[in-house]
Amino acid sequence: MKPGARLQAAIEITDLILQSVEEGGAAADQIVRQYFSRRRYAGSKDRRSVRDTTYLVLRNRGVIQWMLQQADIPMVGRSALIVATILKQDGETDNLPVLFSGEKYCADALTDTELALIEQVKAGFEGEVPDWADNNYPEWMDASLKRRFGEGLEEAMIGLSERATLDLRVNTLKGSLEDAAALLPHATQTPFAANGLRIEEDNNIQSAPVYRDGLVDIQDEGSQLAVQVCAPQPGMTVLDYCAGAGGKTLAMSAMMQNEGSIFAHDSAPERLERIAPRSKRLNCTNINIINKLERILKDMDRVVLDVPCSGTGTWRRSPELRWRLTQERLDEYINIQREILADGAARVAVGGQLIYITCSVLPEEDEDQITAFLAEHDEFSLVSYQDNLVDQVAMMPETLSTMPECLLLAPHRHKTDGFFVAVMQRVN
Repeated sequence: MKPGARLQAAIEITDLILQSVEEGGAAADQIVRQYFSRRRYAGSKDRRSVRDTTYLVLRNRGVIQWMLQQADIPMVGRSALIVATILKQDGETDNLPVLFSGEKYCADALTDTELALIEQVKAGFEGEVPDWADNNYPEWMDASLKRRFGEGLEEAMIGLSERATLDLRVNTLKGSLEDAAALLPHATQTPFAANGLRIEEDNNIQSAPVYRDGLVDIQDEGSQLAVQVCAPQPGMTVLDYCAGAGGKTLAMSAMMQNEGSIFAHDSAPERLERIAPRSKRLNCTNINIINKLERILKDMDRVVLDVPCSGTGTWRRSPELRWRLTQERLDEYINIQREILADGAARVAVGGQLIYITCSVLPEEDEDQITAFLAEHDEFSLVSYQDNLVDQVAMMPETLSTMPECLLLAPHRHKTDGFFVAVMQRVN
């Protein structure tokens, strides 16, 4: 593909993603895959170039959107990529007429309005770029993110925009960290999780024997640490209230050495369908899938609440997520989290633990929820995450939370996805 044809493909994909964000449709990576599944002529280098160009918009949407607002031009794929290309090239524009050549399969020639936009971007706009635009998040989230990160906002947002590494959890039901490391010489041990390995690129890991045979599973180090904070022991009864596809469920099964029982539940039962084949590959035999929460599911040693949330801690994996979130949707998540906390609490045995987990960095979903819960439930007391992690980690992670008993991870500090974990013990 010519450079201009690659750019036209990026324009088309960007339009599809922007529309999907507005309508709550498919994720960006899914849209990219679907686009190229119908265009088999595109080689691997073409696909990679187009994807990188598209994600240039997603990772810089804030400042691109602000500039287009200043120029009074709609945010569409073509205008966004004109600005993105100028930003990428540090203001150089000589090649833009070549990229927008109007040749067959290439982007149409630049219009007078677009040529004027180019000159505006080169000259700069009046006023300072606002923090929300410069750091690439919606304006309505400004107060919440500044409350969380304060003067470290820019560093935190850079971390949430960088590409994520690929982390693997060594399945101790099948072998040891040393066994897996020997089969993955390009991998390095994760700094915190005791059984984690990290590889910089995918390298088609899911087709490798080490994965197919169940010695490793794909799981971010932050998620591995969240499971380790749960500290499930062999012989315990555990309720994974929001199990989803079972990543944390399977990790807990390994920690329990297949002894005891894990009950995996989710409000959307179809999400649970992946657990059975994954359990078979990983040799997990103590997981019970339940579609309805029966009353008898109480007096649990551990109730794990990996609650639905904004997903702000995963922005580096899906940069368009930040633009899907609205204040109304966040409020819905907060209400759902409160309901799950209340129901989960009733299922914990005296002496057992209620573990609240989000992949969010927003205080409203994290510390605020725990503060409100403990104010209404004096039968629970907050336990330090470090107490549950002793002897389980390669190195103790330092929390970013304003509540020192709770663990808050973030990519700029820990090189993991953003996770919040609170442990509460039922004392009476």
